[in-house]
Amino acid sequence: MICVSCGKTIDDDSRFCAECGARQPELNVPDALAKEDAPALSEAADPVPEAEEKPAPKEPGPAAPYDPATAYGASEKENAGSIMAAYAPDYSSSQQPYGTQGGYSPADDDGFAPSDYNAQYGGIPYSPQPEPVPEPEPVPAEKAPSKVGAGKIILAGFVSVLAVAVLTLLSLALCVKLGVTGSLVRRRIEKMVPDNVLGADFDGESLSDNMYKGLGFDDITHGKADRFAFRDFMTKTNFLSFVGDKAAGYVDCIIGGSEQDPSVSVSEIIGFFEENSDVSEECFGYSLQTADYNTMRKNIEKENFCEDISVSGLSNSAGFGLQNISFIFSYITLGILLALTLVLLIWIVVVVDRRAKHITGAYGAIFFWSGIIVLVCAAAVSVGAALIYVITGWFEYYVTASVLLPFAAFAGITGLFEIILGLVFRKVRKSIRAKERRDRAVQKALAEN
Repeated sequence: MICVSCGKTIDDDSRFCAECGARQPELNVPDALAKEDAPALSEAADPVPEAEEKPAPKEPGPAAPYDPATAYGASEKENAGSIMAAYAPDYSSSQQPYGTQGGYSPADDDGFAPSDYNAQYGGIPYSPQPEPVPEPEPVPAEKAPSKVGAGKIILAGFVSVLAVAVLTLLSLALCVKLGVTGSLVRRRIEKMVPDNVLGADFDGESLSDNMYKGLGFDDITHGKADRFAFRDFMTKTNFLSFVGDKAAGYVDCIIGGSEQDPSVSVSEIIGFFEENSDVSEECFGYSLQTADYNTMRKNIEKENFCEDISVSGLSNSAGFGLQNISFIFSYITLGILLALTLVLLIWIVVVVDRRAKHITGAYGAIFFWSGIIVLVCAAAVSVGAALIYVITGWFEYYVTASVLLPFAAFAGITGLFEIILGLVFRKVRKSIRAKERRDRAVQKALAEN
């Protein structure tokens, strides 16, 4: 049988549903079945049934004509109808129909009373509860980056100027340390053209004419060697090698910090002419004698030539000790300049609150302008000195353009590297500014929408 309330299958003789407790309608048993079952029930109850009076048999009446087709079907239909009627539920008006609002409550039935135990211990049917999901932690809103004030920008600009000066000094000192050494100066002087050196203008006259008059070569040779013959004589000697050796000593003392005094003495000058006595005989047909060398020594001492070109004499003329210049190009000084440059670069980062746009802009300006200054110095030493020598013919510019060529090469490479590095920083700054403009445009568009 099926429950009229919840639809569950229950026993046929159950009055209440085991699932929902709803009362089931009673089955109306037909009278024919009740009468048939009554004797069996009475006999089972009373083992000794009383004698019943049997009715007298009725007299048979006239029989109806027999129809096999209808007789069998009629009996079957009657039996089927009686069986269905016996088991059909009786829905009375007193009971609420199945599925109506309000439903059937077992508490309304007098024959069913829920026990207190069920009310106390009968829990609500179990239903799985979802596990509590932890609430996400609140994400603080991103603060808009504060702008760098004008005072900080001005301070960063001042620090950038100091950084340019220090970085330029560091670059030039390093180039001098690498490009101006005794060995390089010696090789550069030996590669110079002797005729150009002797013919260069020195104090209004050529260098060879000044030497010719200072040594008194006309009197020593008794008029056999004029100034043109003297220039030819100096060209054929190892004049440049002698000068190169002495110049290398000066450079090692002034730039390299050597403790040896490289000053040229009178004896060294006289020794040079003694070594080239055979060349003098070849050029003007006269071999210098000992008396001639003594006369030459007196003339040199009278002119104070050796004292003037000595380290002490040059220091007196400059007003400070030339030996102290070596401290500028020492490795200790280079390390101090490098550390100071790094401190200034870090200071800029702190001043601008580590804003990439301002940092890259300041670094780009520092390296760019330092590279420009170093490159200008390299061009002035090499190209500028050479052009001035071509125009004026002065001895100093010819020596500068020739001897300091390695320094100019190192300075040019350093300057170009710093310029390229500065341009890279500027390129990065432009890309950062472009990204900021795009972000502002996107935020503005989102705000408008």
